[in-house]
Amino acid sequence: MIDFHSHILPGLDDGAKDTETSAAMLDESVRQGVKTIVCTPHYYGKRSSPAQFKEKRQRAYEKLAPYCPDGVQLRLGAEVYFTTDSVVCHEDLALLAIEDTRYILLELPFLKSFSNRLLNKLSEFIYETGLTPVLAHIERYRAVLENPSVLYEFQQMGCLFQLNAEAFSLKPTQGFAKTMLSKGLVSAFGSDMHNNDDRAPNLKTLFDSLQGQETLVQSVFERSGAILNDEQISVQPKKVRKFFGKFF
Repeated sequence: MIDFHSHILPGLDDGAKDTETSAAMLDESVRQGVKTIVCTPHYYGKRSSPAQFKEKRQRAYEKLAPYCPDGVQLRLGAEVYFTTDSVVCHEDLALLAIEDTRYILLELPFLKSFSNRLLNKLSEFIYETGLTPVLAHIERYRAVLENPSVLYEFQQMGCLFQLNAEAFSLKPTQGFAKTMLSKGLVSAFGSDMHNNDDRAPNLKTLFDSLQGQETLVQSVFERSGAILNDEQISVQPKKVRKFFGKFF
């Protein structure tokens, strides 16, 4: 299993507070069968430059790396907060792509709707950097759940989608998440783990929530593996619709 979204590195954000916590999170992830963890601490442009952030991230990684068992891989990335008010130029943001790939995990603002200005800025970012955004926890945005047609616009730009494991078990999001999975629109799963308590490693719950759909789950992990190998991912754009609270 590949955990594409985690806050496991110690002392960088609202995730693991120290190395002991990070090591315990790593142990639990490995116990569940995770073989690769993409370390994606939050990046907010107003707090530090991408270069400064990478230096801090490297120091945090070096604290956790000795606890990583053989056969388990930690890959460095970031959850980059992408808004119309970003003060960091696109070229510098590109430094935060997942290491050795052309893919970058972006978090969008939690708004009721996404403005044309935001969509245009995202399109410009893709054009100027040549990167492919993977949009983090796509099920958490009110703008998406209320108007899923916006997903088609993201797909036409070339964006991919990451879902959190809990999306398949929580009532407000499980219908949306299962529709995304059935349409082949999920390119990565993440635990979005922050600690070992209320936001703990949980990728194993996918198999509990999606019994009988193991083939679809495995296809997502294969797609994630291709991303980490920097392979070109082609997903046929498909529309998701909502009618009387149900997604199809």
